[in-house]
Formats: sequence, structure tokens, C-alpha cells
Amino acid sequence: MASSILPNITNVIVLMLENRSFDNVLGGMSSIYTGQNFNGLTGNEFNMGPAGPGTSGSSESLFVWSGQSDPSLLIMPYPDPGEYFSDMNMQIFNANVTSGSPQMTGFASNYSTQPAEILPNGKNGPLPYAQNIMQYYSQANMPISQSLAAGYGVSDMWFASGPVQTFPNRVFTLCGTPGTNSGQSFVNDKDYEDVFAGGLDLPTIFDAIDNNPPNNPNANGLPNWKLYFHDYSIAWGLLTSIKEAPGALLQPGWEENSITNKLVHYDYSDRGDKSTGPTFIDDIRNNSLPTYAFIEPRYSTMTSNIPNSNHPGGADLLLPGDGTPINVYYGEQLLLDIYTQLYNSNLFESTLLVVTYDEHGGLFDHVGPPSAVSPFTTSVSNFNYNRYGVRVPAIFINPYISSKTICRPQTSVFDHTSLISTLWSQFNLGDYNGQSYLTPRDQSAPTLEGLINLNSPRTDGGNDPLIDPKSLNLPPTPPTTEVRPNSCRIPAFRELEDHLLDNVEPYKNIKLD
Repeated sequence: MASSILPNITNVIVLMLENRSFDNVLGGMSSIYTGQNFNGLTGNEFNMGPAGPGTSGSSESLFVWSGQSDPSLLIMPYPDPGEYFSDMNMQIFNANVTSGSPQMTGFASNYSTQPAEILPNGKNGPLPYAQNIMQYYSQANMPISQSLAAGYGVSDMWFASGPVQTFPNRVFTLCGTPGTNSGQSFVNDKDYEDVFAGGLDLPTIFDAIDNNPPNNPNANGLPNWKLYFHDYSIAWGLLTSIKEAPGALLQPGWEENSITNKLVHYDYSDRGDKSTGPTFIDDIRNNSLPTYAFIEPRYSTMTSNIPNSNHPGGADLLLPGDGTPINVYYGEQLLLDIYTQLYNSNLFESTLLVVTYDEHGGLFDHVGPPSAVSPFTTSVSNFNYNRYGVRVPAIFINPYISSKTICRPQTSVFDHTSLISTLWSQFNLGDYNGQSYLTPRDQSAPTLEGLINLNSPRTDGGNDPLIDPKSLNLPPTPPTTEVRPNSCRIPAFRELEDHLLDNVEPYKNIKLD
């Protein structure tokens, strides 16, 4: 692989978590990356917003701030910030416009207008405090993310593919486009309702990999890619080709293990002996990791387990009435588990682990998203995605990466389609459907060339030792909250829940109180 853009890399893993901005997760690390012009927080950034709950009180300067070990920070902000396309325009421009110079001054005021939680007894729960949208995490509260970021590499120039919600950004990550319907682009999750049953018939990076399979020495005749999920796969819900992949949820015998399964569980914790496998944990331990592994977190409490998606707000993506606050402790736990499994395997040196978030979820970031190449070759009647979304975290882990590496493109910025362009170049995927890209967006996206910056892998000794996962400690397990508000999510999730519970196995057999 001498000509590859990522020397020595035969496998790529992407863990995509939910709805956190770069500043919220990594913005407080400026003192770690001294002398590298790290684009983090100075402490002087602020938005104007009411000091009291909701919209009460006069507008004040609300500065960024970070607490230490208070467990309440682990579920902050709560309730869920605004995620609609219109909310994001307000956050970026402080106005309901779609273009212009991004001011990044509307986060606090927009958060103050979000609805209160509705508790199971029908009473109003907590109102949003605008200042909580300006909170960023210290290492005391997100020690795994920040330790791995400092111990390997980050990018402070990675943006969501669009200023839009989870669904369009996740479709973008796999397809280079959010897709269109009747001449309009998808910008909100609810826009996908009409296509949800059958999925979007869009080419994916998975299809391109299958079209020209890489020479993966670890493959041993196994699938070229796998999508690993916990309680539910959003990608399966949205994309036709994933619905039709071996192991997909609606196929007869989907719960049975098969060596050819491509849509499989992360481990056996969510479905037990009915899990689709081999799982991610199986593949790591058996040295049978596919060339491209994409991991989705646990979004809800549907399987009676604790969500680990890091999404702010409640855990009611799939189950109405369960707004249990999602706690970043459990996302940190998931990241530590993935890192530990990989570190202790024979695949560590040849595998690049990328950790990112699908969108910023309404949380403050001080860097304005620049203009972008539209993914569309024909005009759309609404938003043509000619600018990126807000910055999100991006962490890169491999022993050929020196500690405190900051990866930035020479031109433009990274977005989720840089994963597509990187895979295409790294594994020489060639032509697919007559072109060497999926859309104009991923065609223009810079690759991660230059990220691998060492000629030999780091070891546990030497001047730049590896991070031993046994040295990484999570904070004490947070106490279980008694707050179980009803839905604080947008109506699209409620409609999605209704569709699943009425029509889709195995969800339609779930009985709700």
C-alpha cells in the first residue's frame, strides 16, 4: 500500500455519535495544543440571551463556561436544543435567513425559545436556561474523548455536511447527498416520512466498495463493509440498499448469525441470542474486521439499556413517553470500549478509528461554517446545500499518528463527505456508475492525506507512548435521575415512532404503557 494516502491502513472504523458541537466537546483543549493555532475557545466568546428560564428576564451577555465534576453537567443541555433547519439558521445568523456572513450569535436566544419538558403527570418540566447552551466540557467530564484527542489527533476544521438534522447528515455521510423528493432537498428529519417505508434509492459508499473490493488482508472472504448498530439503525431506516443488505432487519432469519451479514449488532447486549452477527466485538477478536466499519450508538431505551449516543435531551427516539435524559458518561463508556477492544487486538496498527458527530444539535460553536459545493447536479426549489453545517468533533486514532496532531486540509474544510473521498482514494475504488465519486460534494471534499505522520508505529514506551486504555478512567457512575419527562423531541420522531410501532418488526410488538 505504498501509494495509499494513509500508509499502513487497511481498515477504517467510523463511530458517529449524536448532536454535539466541536466547542462543546473539544473547545476547551486550547491549553493542550499550544503553539498550533488550535481553534478552540478563549473564554471570551458569548451570546446574548435571557439569564432566567425560557424567555424570561432581560437579555444579557452569556459567556462560554465549563464546570468540573457536577453530575448535572453530564446531561446538559436539557431540554433538547432546537434542531430544525430554521433553528440552525437562527443560531448561525441570528436571523431566519439562509445565506450571508455567519455571526454565530443566536444560540442562546434560540435555545431560550424551545419548549419545556412535559412530565408524565402532564405538568410542565424544566424550561431551557439559555446559559446552558454555552457550556463546554472539561476533561473531568469527558475524559475519554479528550484524552484520545490529545493522545492521537483531531481536526478543528470538520463541519457537518449541512446545517440540518441527524437524518440528512447521516444520509450525507454515506451517500454524499441528503437526497431530494419532488424537487426539494431534505432538510429536516420529518421530510423523510414519505420515503421511510422503502428507503431512499441512493448509491452509497458501501456500494462503491462492493463494486471494486479493496485488497484487505484481514477480509478472508468476509464482507467488505459492515454497519454495526445497537438498538436501531437509522441508516437502515433511510436507505434502500442497506435494507436489502444481508442481515437487514426485515429479512427472514435476520436474527440468525451468518458469515455474510453486513447489518449486525455491536455486541450481544441489546438482543441477546437474537442478535445479528458476527458482531463488532466478534470481528475485532477474530481479526475479521471489514475494510469499512460504521458504528451507530444506542439511541433509546427500547431494549432496556441506557442510551450511549450523547444526544442532548431525552432518549425517546423510538419509544414515546421515555424522555430519560441522555448522559455523556455512557457515550464515553462506548468510546472506551471500542478503543480498548481495538488496542488489544492484532488490528490496531492497520486500523484508523474516526470518531465524529452527525450534527451540532444546537450547541454553541464560535466558528462560522463556510460555503460549500452543492451535491446536486439539478436545481432544487429550497436549500441547495451550498454551505456547511456547524463544526463537530473529529478524533483520529492510530499508532502511526503522533500525539497532539491537528489535521487540517490544505484547501477548504473537512465535512462528513471527506470520509467518502478518503475511502475512495485510500482503497482505489475506481469508477462506479461511470464516475469516481458519488456526488459533486464528495468529489470536492479533501481527503485525510497527511494524517498518518509517523514512519513507524508508536509503542507503550519511548518518547511518545501510546495511551493504555487501563490508564483511562471514567468519572464515578452518575446517579440515576428521577426525571423522566415525556417527549422533548421534534414531531418527526413521534411520527417515526408511530410508523415503527404499527408496521415494522420487531418494534410493532412492543407494548407501551
